[in-house]
Amino acid sequence: MSGTTLILRPKLEFQRILTILTNYLSNSIVKGGVAPIFDTPSDYGLEYDEVKFTAKDGVHLKGWLVKGGADKIIVQSHFGIQSSRSGYT
Repeated sequence: MSGTTLILRPKLEFQRILTILTNYLSNSIVKGGVAPIFDTPSDYGLEYDEVKFTAKDGVHLKGWLVKGGADKIIVQSHFGIQSSRSGYT
């Protein structure tokens, strides 16, 4: 019986490590931290306003409104691990 226990223990440890690693990776993607903002549109000679929105699900969104010379609107969003409105870190 103890021989069976010794054979199963490494498998259980591997599964436990795999679960911890999988949870860490998925949380890094889904629950990424707040990435720092290194520069702003004014660093590139653009005028802008800070804007904030609250989505229907209660998530707070922040961004910049860069006013252009046309009546067109461009919405640019950044997704990914540790990304921010000024780019990737």
